Formats: sequence, structure tokens, C-alpha cells
Amino acid sequence: MSTGETESQDPESPEAAAAVEPHEAEAEVEEAKRLNLTADIQSVGPCRKRVKVTIPQEDIAASFNDQFTELVENAAVPGFRPGHAPRRLIERKFRKDVADQVKGKLLMQSLEQVGKDNEIYAISEPKLDVAKIELPESGPLVFEFEVEVSPEFDLPVYKGLKIKRPVKEFGEADVDKQLKRFLENYGQLVPKTEPAQAGDFVVADVVFRDGHLEISRAEELSVRIQPSLRFSDGTIENFDKHMIGVQAGDVRKTTVEISSEAPNQQLRGHTIVAEFIVKDLKRLRLPEVDQEFLEKVGYQTVEQLRDALHSVLRRRLEYEQRRTARQQLMQQLTNQVRIELPPDLVRRQVQSTMRRKIMELRDSGLSDTEIRNRQVELQQHSTSATDQYLREHFLLAKIAEAEEIEVKSEDIENQIEVLALQSDESPRRVRAKLQKEGMLDELEIQILEQLTADRVLEYAAYEDVPLEEKEETAEAVDQAAVSSDEPTEETAEEPASA
Repeated sequence: MSTGETESQDPESPEAAAAVEPHEAEAEVEEAKRLNLTADIQSVGPCRKRVKVTIPQEDIAASFNDQFTELVENAAVPGFRPGHAPRRLIERKFRKDVADQVKGKLLMQSLEQVGKDNEIYAISEPKLDVAKIELPESGPLVFEFEVEVSPEFDLPVYKGLKIKRPVKEFGEADVDKQLKRFLENYGQLVPKTEPAQAGDFVVADVVFRDGHLEISRAEELSVRIQPSLRFSDGTIENFDKHMIGVQAGDVRKTTVEISSEAPNQQLRGHTIVAEFIVKDLKRLRLPEVDQEFLEKVGYQTVEQLRDALHSVLRRRLEYEQRRTARQQLMQQLTNQVRIELPPDLVRRQVQSTMRRKIMELRDSGLSDTEIRNRQVELQQHSTSATDQYLREHFLLAKIAEAEEIEVKSEDIENQIEVLALQSDESPRRVRAKLQKEGMLDELEIQILEQLTADRVLEYAAYEDVPLEEKEETAEAVDQAAVSSDEPTEETAEEPASA
């Protein structure tokens, strides 16, 4: 464990510097000298320990003696040659500075010793205000702190689990469907004068209301007519039934079911009204698969393109096999153990979990539209998804320890090369970007979890089952239906009727 800075602690203070940055040479010297400390450790909630440490006066005196002995040999005191100043003078002149160093060393050493001796695996910095801890003139040094630790649970049975694996042989009809999805990425939106049909796009101003309160609006939102329309905090079901047949100038009202995990706590689980003022209609015109188009997308013949799409289908199947296998694996493991997590830990991990999930999606072979749909769906359930992910993380970490699985540097470099190929960038650039965004550690965690899941799946018994394919029936908008702020009283006129 290491000391953490609180809001009241100046990170530039000598106390903080001594606490968090001990000299390596000093640490090596002190490594063999154990403190005769005592530690009273109490559980004060899920994943939280309260620790009271008592360091006897003898250890404090010994640490002072070591520091002054070193100082006497090296201190420059006016009127004396180096190493010849009287010790009493040195002690009187440098007492305060040495006390700061002694306190820092004792805190660091005691935290490390308590953590090692009691197998405390901290998952965040201890809540410890170093500035408020003072060395006593006499008697022991006593201080307390709280720290978040990994949850405690028994290792589950992870060998011999039964897994259903989806399989399929892809034919020409499957390639035809994939070709249509591929061409949509290069399609062009063109104006449409006829009434809207399923699959068309509507351009509309959207006003969201809770009763007579306007809570947000979106200008010229362009969405495709699909059975579901997802926002990052809510969903409109049967969206196509409301929009089929509309023309420019029409106004339609629908209801939005706000997620129970939406940022706006007052509206969680509520139903609000969305009013669509249709400004324009468009349809998607697919490109002709001629020689010019083939060269544009990097193929010489239609057969080469279809072969590539067939490979995409196989890659998507492999992703689905990995996804469903891991889903079944984690379901069976989590059913065996009970892991309690504090809500504030889950909240702090939401953003990093979402980034990790999106990174996994980009490695899946899904289209940009499919990734966006799943990303928005994840955002709607970000808290529960994070809670589930953390449970899986701690389970896999415990199994990784039992199996002695470690991430090697070449594992990280190999994954960076994969990401580089996907993004058409150099590995060096990808690494720099991950480092800048603080995601290298997350990448290492992702690799460790995957290595561990793969190891457990090697022990599994598989049963092949037909792949259940589902058509994508949702359109996703990467924005919220409501703001996280409280709604204000609307001063505009009553909303127009549909």
C-alpha cells in the first residue's frame, strides 16, 4: 500500500514528498529492518478496511538515530569540516527536517509491512492525511486510515464448465446481406418527396417534455426509421409505427422510456414525451458495384469483395463465439460466489469500463453503426454494466493468480499491433495515443482478463448449437434525451397536437 493525498494535503509539502517518494537506496537499506508495529484491522463495509497502526517508541528512536548518523557524516555546517560537526549541534539544527523524513519513512514502511503481512490488496490510495500526523515527543506513533481492498470470496470451480458454442456455415445469401450492409456505409442520402417508409431518414427538430416542462431539445436531428430509437439515456419503442407515412411539415409525438440509470436522477424510470417536427425526408441511395467503386474500396473484382465479406462473417462469428462463451462462463462463475461492491467504487469506474467495452467492440468486426448502437445501449445501463464488469474482473484476477497467468510485454505489443491494423495507424502512434489517454493500464487489464478467460475455456466442455441471428432493428443517437440538470418551468406556448 502507499499513502494517498487528501484534499487538505499539499502534494508539494515535505510530508507528502517524504511519504510518496522515498529514496530507493534508503528503501533497500530498510528492507531487512522490520518494524515492531501492531495493526488493528476492521472491516467497515464492502471492500473497505479501517486500519489502526501503532509504531513503538523504540522504532521511532532507531529511525532518528539512523537519520542523524547519516547526517553527521555528510552535513555541511559552517565552522566545521564535513563529518566533524558535533552530533548535538546537528540534532539541534536539523531536528525538524529529520523529523519530517523519519515520519515519511515510517509511514511508507509501515503501510508496506501491514499490507504484506496481512495480505491487504488495495485497489485505491489509502485515505491518509499525512500533514495531520505528528511524531510524538515520547511514546508510540499511532495513526489510522481507511482503504479500499479487493473483495474477499472463495475461488469458484472453474474447470469443466459446460459451454454452448454457436456455429454456422455461411452461404451466398448471407454474403448478399453483408454486401448490403457494406454498401450502406458508402450510401448517399438524397431528398425524398414521397411519404416516409421504413429505412428512410427523417430530419426533425425534437422537443422533449415532462408534462408541460420542456427539458431539452435537439435541432435538425437526422435518424433512420427503425422499430427502436435509442438515446444514451432512453428509448423510443415502435418508432417506425409513429414515423412511417410522415412528410415534411408534419408533427408527431412519441413517448421515451428513460433508463433507470440515466444521469438525470429525477427522471430515472419515467416516461416523457418527444415531439418530432419533421423538416425533411431522405432515403439512402446505395452505390453501384462497378469497377470504379471496387477500386475505391480496394478490390479488383466483385468476387474479391465477396470473399472479403465472407471473411468478415467468419470473423463476426468468431467474435460471437467468444462473446457468448465468455458470457456463459462469467454467468456460471458469478453464480457460485457473492461479491459485494461499494456503490462509489462502481460510479468511479463507469467511464473506464465504457472505454474498455468500446475497445472490445472495435475488435469485433462490427460495423460503425452496430458499434454505435451497442455503445448507446451500454450507456443506458452504464452502472449495472460496470457493476457486472467489476465482479467479473475480480473473479478473473483471482483465477489468474491461481493459474499463475501474467501479461508479458510481447502480449501488449501484439495487441497494439492489432489495434494499429484496425485503425490503419502505426503501432508507435497507437501506443502514444493509448499512453496519452491513460489507457495502457486498461489495455493490460483487458489482456489479462482475456488470457484468463481463454485458459478457463480450455477446460470447458463444448456443445455446438445453431447460431441465432438477429436483424438490427434499432437506430442509435449518441446524445441524451434529457439533460442531467433539473428541468425548468416552460414559458413557451402549449405543445402543438399531433
